[in-house]
Amino acid sequence: MTLQKLGIIGYGAAGNKIVKDAAIEIDDSESIAVNSTELDVENVKEYVNDVILIGTNGCGKKRSVGKSMVKEKYMNYTNGINSKISDCTMIPNI
Repeated sequence: MTLQKLGIIGYGAAGNKIVKDAAIEIDDSESIAVNSTELDVENVKEYVNDVILIGTNGCGKKRSVGKSMVKEKYMNYTNGINSKISDCTMIPNI
């Protein structure tokens, strides 16, 4: 049986935690953590395949600010994500 390669993209602190856990548990996965603060990615960067930092100071736990940052910078990092996960069969965005 051929196993499918899983690509996992996690946004923000909660998404990054899920991506970290998945990267530890699933051997053949491509895991990407997207966050707006370097402090948050420090906890996951040694476990995930890639980290995309879309800011420096974060959003101060203000969800609307975080969503705006992701939307504003989406086109800048989406091509990089697409090239890393192009061979994945399933790609949940968390």
